[in-house]
Order: sequence, then structure tokens, then C-alpha cells
Amino acid sequence: MPIDSPFDSLTGIRSPFGRGRGKPVIITATTAPSLGALTDGDTVQSGLAASATETTNYASTAGTISSAVETVTINGTTGALSDVVSFEDVVAVSILVTDSAGNTQTFNAGTQTVAAIITASSPPSIGAFTDGGTLSSFVIWGSYLSAEGTIVTPTTKEMSVNGAAFVAYDGNVTGSPGDTYELRETVSDSVGNTQSFSSGTTTVQDLDGVTIASTTTSAETIVFDPIAVSTQWAAERSGAGSITFYVMDFELEGGTTTTLEA
Repeated sequence: MPIDSPFDSLTGIRSPFGRGRGKPVIITATTAPSLGALTDGDTVQSGLAASATETTNYASTAGTISSAVETVTINGTTGALSDVVSFEDVVAVSILVTDSAGNTQTFNAGTQTVAAIITASSPPSIGAFTDGGTLSSFVIWGSYLSAEGTIVTPTTKEMSVNGAAFVAYDGNVTGSPGDTYELRETVSDSVGNTQSFSSGTTTVQDLDGVTIASTTTSAETIVFDPIAVSTQWAAERSGAGSITFYVMDFELEGGTTTTLEA
């Protein structure tokens, strides 16, 4: 016959679970699911151990494991383990585990931002492009590495002027004040991976009124303190703090206006 005492019939202490209740159900993982690093062109599955979705990887104190089902999101949208990811995609995976008694536990495998296979040690860049100068005088093309192969040369070099569509690079074009230029370099490696890199946009500067703090002059070169140069203008640099000039007028500190020809 049941005992109606508020105390447990065996210990004399009130059970924290109440009459007829047992221990809480615990679902555990032998190997916690974890999403590894992903690179451009990988599948989501390649970053996740097969055990993450195997019922044998989990155990329950209330019964056997009946399912282990993944949830994949790519950039906030539902995806699948078989999906191929691209550079800068944000991928998240979780595993919902259910036992034979209907108890569930979610295991978060983590989030990864997809990395590029080809990376730039230094991307393409345009120096301070000045009025009347040729584009090639201000351009430095990039330097690249591949995680899977060797970089194939030559790379594909393109340019955009004033926001127009990219066309083949022409280093002989002459800049006019206010024009904008952007470079794009498309790089491939020996196993077929491809990645494009941009220089960002540079606006051609008008040389009128540019002032430089100068310490020494010669027929072709001014040696100066780079920090003192106007942020609007720095011509093609060579060596430590020297500038090679094209035909231009400039004003030294003290008010002397001088014309130099390179």
C-alpha cells in the first residue's frame, strides 16, 4: 500500500524529484561534433567528422539513440552537408540527437568562415596617381600564395576607369585630375583554383599647389621626410624616402617655386 508521508519511505528525506520520478536524462557524445576549417570549394561535410552524424557516437541514460540529424546554415540560409562553399561564406552546423524515449539534445559543432585557397601576400596597388603621369609608373602588382599548388604566371591584369567595366590593363594611359582607377588581378594555381584581387579605387590628383617639405634637391630627385608630404600626393618612390619626378612645378618650404624634369 502506498505511503502518503511527505518523506521518502526509505530515507525519510523528501525526494528532490517527487514520487515516481527518476534521474534526469543525459545524452552524451563520445566525440563532440566540431566543424573544422573550410576553404573555397570544400563541401561542408569535409569539415565535419563522419562520427558527428552516427548514432553510435552518442549514448543516453534513458534508452538507445535513434537519430543524429544535422542542421546546416550557410550565410544564414539552410544548407546541406553536400553543399560546396565559397570564399567568405559563414557556415554553421549543429546536431540534434534523439533517443528511443523521445529525449533530445542539440550539439553545436561550431561556425567557420570559409578561407581562400589563394591569398595575397600583398594585393595590387596604385600609388598616388598624379596628373599627366602614366598609370604604369604608379602600379605595383600583387604577390600571391596557394595552399594547394603553385601560382600560375602570368596573371590576368585588368583595370576600370571611372567605374566602367573592367578591361585589359593598359599601363600607358595618362591620368587626368578627378579620374578614378581600379586594378583587378585574377590569379590561378597549378590545380585550378582561381581568386581575384582588387587594388581599391584611386583618384588622379592635380599637381597644382602641392607643397613638399624638402631637405635636398638635385636635377631629378628630391629627398624628403615622407611624413611631411601632403597626403594628397606622393609620386613614384624608389629607395628610402626618395621620389622620381615627372615634369612638374612644386613649392619648397620658404616659397621657392621650382620646375624639375625627370
